[in-house]
Amino acid sequence: MRDWKVYENLENFKEYFCDWIDSIVEEGYKDDSRILAMKRDGSIFFNFRDIILRHPDNETIQDLFIEIENIEPPE
Repeated sequence: MRDWKVYENLENFKEYFCDWIDSIVEEGYKDDSRILAMKRDGSIFFNFRDIILRHPDNETIQDLFIEIENIEPPE
């Protein structure tokens, strides 16, 4: 299990997140791949269409769907 990492500033987090996105699509993004994005009801959605994700057990063309939801902090 991996430990949570605390980012002291937003720029370091953005770099970490963008590097992660780059690494998952770097080899698998093709000319006919598409990235869709949408904001709705306080959430943002990303759909990476027809990319090859690096996974040791499965190298088929897949979609990657990410939802980032703005939630209320616990009381």
